[in-house]
Amino acid sequence: DPMSIPALFGHVVALINRNRLDEADRELEKLSVIAPRQYEFLRGFRKSFGGNWANQVLGDLERLRIDPESGPFRNSLAWGFASIGLDKETLAIPEVPEPWILNMLGKPENAVKTAQAHLVARPDSLEARSDLALALAGASIVASALGLLLPWLLARFVRDVAPRAVLVDGFVPVRGEDETFPKGFKINAEKCPNRRGIERIVEHFGGSTMGLDEFVKEAGAGKFTAAYVVGGYPGDWVTKELAKACAKIDFLVVHDLFGSALDKHAGVRIPSASWAEREGSFVNADGLLQPFERAIVPLEGVKADGQFFFELCGEAGLYRAAKVREAMAAELPDFADEFVPRREPEYAH
Repeated sequence: DPMSIPALFGHVVALINRNRLDEADRELEKLSVIAPRQYEFLRGFRKSFGGNWANQVLGDLERLRIDPESGPFRNSLAWGFASIGLDKETLAIPEVPEPWILNMLGKPENAVKTAQAHLVARPDSLEARSDLALALAGASIVASALGLLLPWLLARFVRDVAPRAVLVDGFVPVRGEDETFPKGFKINAEKCPNRRGIERIVEHFGGSTMGLDEFVKEAGAGKFTAAYVVGGYPGDWVTKELAKACAKIDFLVVHDLFGSALDKHAGVRIPSASWAEREGSFVNADGLLQPFERAIVPLEGVKADGQFFFELCGEAGLYRAAKVREAMAAELPDFADEFVPRREPEYAH
């Protein structure tokens, strides 16, 4: 099966949450062989639907000869309590909750601290690194030179797992002044091709938001425990003020195409694909939605940004821009109409 274990895990969770239980059961069986620990956990969560879930979880785990005091059982119970709003009951479970459960309870700072402690105890653990990455969803998310679909996927993920996270409009480069030609053609000084699209997405998801200047001020004052910063500009876009503010953030993830002054402060660095290695959409200065296709595949070892965020959202399979555009347009009808330039005559000169 080409699907990774984390992607399959997220896919099963999504199926259960959507009450597609027959499909979830079929996918769940794949984990029983390749990932027994995740299988045990999800079996308990699956049994939580349709009745007295706590007793069903206990009975199911007993049949699997799992100690009710074990981690899989405690985590299943904590997830169930958190899902139905029983915060006190969740926090009362010994050695629980995990970072992602703390995010569900609206405690992002605690989630990051817990995840950091896990990583210190198990520095080589892929699971501990994954927990820390997910804990960042409770922190600030700064979007910069992404297309339209990628910020939508990232914001969707953040708002699903951490409604109190802060979404920040990123850096907007400006070079010189607007240049207008006699026939009305205009070259804008602003060089952020998708600013309007990102602003519309941030507006749609709502919750806590702020501009980059405010983020620099608040981060410099120590407000944020963690931040996920996304770049992609070819120039040096990180100001001294931004770098100084990010240095005060306990855990920083930098997702960028080139190196910057943020790298020395980053706990995790994620390589980004270039514009030629992406497929997606932009909303241009005239408000037109323009789709684009990738020209080349990313370098070996670099996952295309769309695929990365697609899996982060718990989606299965390959990222396809057209498919994501349809899902986005269902929530944002103003993104349903694509602008496609007219075809030139075959023998035009």
